[in-house]
Amino acid sequence: MQESGPHIVIGATTPTRSLVETTTPHPWVTATRDYLGPNNTQLKACVAVIAHLASDWERNRTEDPWLDGEFAERFNVRLEWLRELVFTSATSEASDVETALLVTFPYLHQTFWAKLATATLQGADPAVEAFASTGELRKFSAFAAEHELLHRRGARLFEAGDPAAHAIAW
Repeated sequence: MQESGPHIVIGATTPTRSLVETTTPHPWVTATRDYLGPNNTQLKACVAVIAHLASDWERNRTEDPWLDGEFAERFNVRLEWLRELVFTSATSEASDVETALLVTFPYLHQTFWAKLATATLQGADPAVEAFASTGELRKFSAFAAEHELLHRRGARLFEAGDPAAHAIAW
C-alpha cells in the first residue's frame, strides 16, 4: 500500500489459483470423507491430515515415470473390498481410529515418495546430470550390468517402438 497525496494506492496481484481450485476440496479429501462417513469420530482430524498431505503431494509432484500417482486410490479400493470381506457381521467392525489409520496410510505413502523424488531431482536437470562424470550414467551402467535381463528386455521394446519401453526407462 502506497500513499500518493490524498489517494491510497493498493497493489493487487493475480491469484495463482482460481476460486474453484481454492474452494473445491482435493479428490483425496473427498475420498476420505466418503470412506470414513459422517459418523466417524476421527473424520475432522483425518480430513485435516489428508488435506495437508494432498497439498504436499500437489507441491511435490514430478514427471518421474516411476512415481505411482494412483497408488492411494487403488489401495483404498482394495481396502474397501477387504473390509467388506472381513467385517461381514455387525459385531466385528473396525474402530474409527483403525479406519482412519488405514485410510491415511496410502496418502502418506504417496506423499512421502513424491517428496523424496522431488528432493532427489531438485537443483539439476536429470538428463544433463546423467552424463556428468559423477552423474547417473555410472549408476545406470552398474544397474544394467546387474540386471541384464531387464535391460535387454527394455532395449528390445525400445527398438520395436513399444511405448512400454518408456515406462521402464532409467
